[in-house]
Amino acid sequence: LTATLLKPRMLTLKTYYSVSSDSFVNSTAQLNSIYDPPVLTVTAGRRLFAATTGYITYRTGEWSVLGWGGDASHKMDKSSVSLGMAGMNKKANYSGEIQTGIMSSHLAGEYAYKLPNQARLRLSCTLSSQGGIMASIGSDHKLSQHTRAGMSMECGLPSGVIIKFRVSRLGQKAVLPIILSADFDLKLAFFGAIIPASVALALDQLVLKPRRRRLIQQKINELREEHAEYLANRKQEALDAQALMVDIAERKKKQEEEKQDGLVIVKALYGHSQNLDDNEEGVIDVTIVIQTLVHESRLTIPGGHSKSNILGFYDPCLGEKKKLLVQYRFRHRLHQVTVEDTAALICPAQAHLV
Repeated sequence: LTATLLKPRMLTLKTYYSVSSDSFVNSTAQLNSIYDPPVLTVTAGRRLFAATTGYITYRTGEWSVLGWGGDASHKMDKSSVSLGMAGMNKKANYSGEIQTGIMSSHLAGEYAYKLPNQARLRLSCTLSSQGGIMASIGSDHKLSQHTRAGMSMECGLPSGVIIKFRVSRLGQKAVLPIILSADFDLKLAFFGAIIPASVALALDQLVLKPRRRRLIQQKINELREEHAEYLANRKQEALDAQALMVDIAERKKKQEEEKQDGLVIVKALYGHSQNLDDNEEGVIDVTIVIQTLVHESRLTIPGGHSKSNILGFYDPCLGEKKKLLVQYRFRHRLHQVTVEDTAALICPAQAHLV
């Protein structure tokens, strides 16, 4: 239940009800005046696919009952029914809606794609009985934890060409629309979108991206300093464990070498995903540990957890993305595989053949 203190005064009541794990019903009642019945909106939805939900919405508009609300035929807000579908996946969000009403009907679609560095690209198109045709392309970028900024280019008939700049922070939004032309001009819309987008891209690459890297590196350094003693202890424990594994690793290696289809670990490195080389800082040699994990010519490392938790491992680059590289011989043929820190690993595999 929400209410406004300043004019126009408004009282809004919202309810949410889950019929089942796949279905829901939401309703909203908005009271603008005690002399008129509240405007009611009811939405019923159901999951159609794993990541897609369909819904139907009915909106009463301004109405009257038994004289309460006066003559509804002269009111501007009319009833409407809309049918839509919305979904999302790891990389994108999408939605489509068709609405039919007494005053206005429209067909609308929107697609938002997640770009690297917490940026988003948005495309939308609307065909309306009142607003005509409107197409929009825009993007926004996360400047800080609670702040996003972006721009969009809208063009249509009869609205013309409009560029909008947006800044949002903690639920508050500021929009600056600039009308470039009252008439539809495709060339103006193209250059009006390309030039600001190029400036924004240059600003991101030359100013914002180095700033983000600097802030991330600063946080990583602070984290490493804060946990320096713990990291040193974990490193020493891992080295001690590796020293105890040497004999076991050598024995298993000899056993595998004697087999026709034996699996022998040639090299195993764990550490920074960008510099996975035994001569690089932030990378450790875990050949001994991986050889001890070989059982009956098979290596299996479950996924779901960081490999720094494996006995004999430690985190050589806290705060950085890590990978595991394993080079091995199976049936006297060289294989190599690189996996993410939390990914599962099963060897041997034909795909690993060099």
